[in-house]
Amino acid sequence: MIDVKVLRAMYAAGASIESIFAAIEADQAKELSVIDKRRQLTAERVRRHRARNACNALRNDVRVTDEKTQSEQQVNGFHSNALHLRESLREDSKKERKKDSPEIRNAFERFYSAYPKHVGRGAAEKKFPKALREATLDEMLAALERQRPGLPELQYICAPARWLNEKRWLDEAGLFGKRSPWKEEGIL
Repeated sequence: MIDVKVLRAMYAAGASIESIFAAIEADQAKELSVIDKRRQLTAERVRRHRARNACNALRNDVRVTDEKTQSEQQVNGFHSNALHLRESLREDSKKERKKDSPEIRNAFERFYSAYPKHVGRGAAEKKFPKALREATLDEMLAALERQRPGLPELQYICAPARWLNEKRWLDEAGLFGKRSPWKEEGIL
């Protein structure tokens, strides 16, 4: 934008009003071209960003769920593919919700009834399906029986969710309830 001092100097130097208006219009046109250039650059950057995100989603093995052929998808363009990717992500999350099968609920009930401390049931229910992918219910119940003789007072037993999250079924037997060697020797 042309400064007022410059306009006054032009007028004092004897410039006509038409030449002053021409200078103002040229300055405004320059500013508009700069703004248009910024908008074009921003639009290009956004287009590249969206294309990159679509490619990343495809690289991560997200399946397109629609029955369209590849040529139909290419005709419909980027927007169509993005909608299909979003739908496939929703379907994957629905599959995750099916973890509440009756078998898993029954297995959790067996585990929870065998666990000595009954707190944090909701958190334990959330952790249980993941723990079942890493160990069987029989392994967990056997570990509970193996660890039962050395259990400390109830207040020192961890919550079932923590036991599952920390894979405590892999712990050695009899570690619970043993006194520290430092306490026995009077160090602590």
